Amino acid sequence: MKGLEKELKEQVARGDFWEDAYNVERQKYQKLNIETEHLREENKNLQMQVNDRQNASPKHKHNERGAGRKWHDAKWQSKYETFCEMYEAQRTILDITSSMGISRATYYRYKKIYDNNDTEKN
Repeated sequence: MKGLEKELKEQVARGDFWEDAYNVERQKYQKLNIETEHLREENKNLQMQVNDRQNASPKHKHNERGAGRKWHDAKWQSKYETFCEMYEAQRTILDITSSMGISRATYYRYKKIYDNNDTEKN
């Protein structure tokens, strides 16, 4: 935009433009400058809103209605603690899955979490 203004001044100095045409172009330039500043401010505000929304929403939420597995709520925590007690007592996979009412996949998911937590403690 500054280059445009410089070019217009040079053209006026050479006599290529009449004074009225220069003023019209200068007004256009000023309007564009104001609009650009307004858009920059709007963009800055929108970026702040996006950052606020990203920081406010939990990382595990997959979508707006909250579908998907819920992580570490009270029910999950109590089941996991029961699993840990049974696993530490060296009960069999079949015994743990049948008494807790969980699938083998859940058993192995709990075991993976248990093993990761166990290695972090050591």
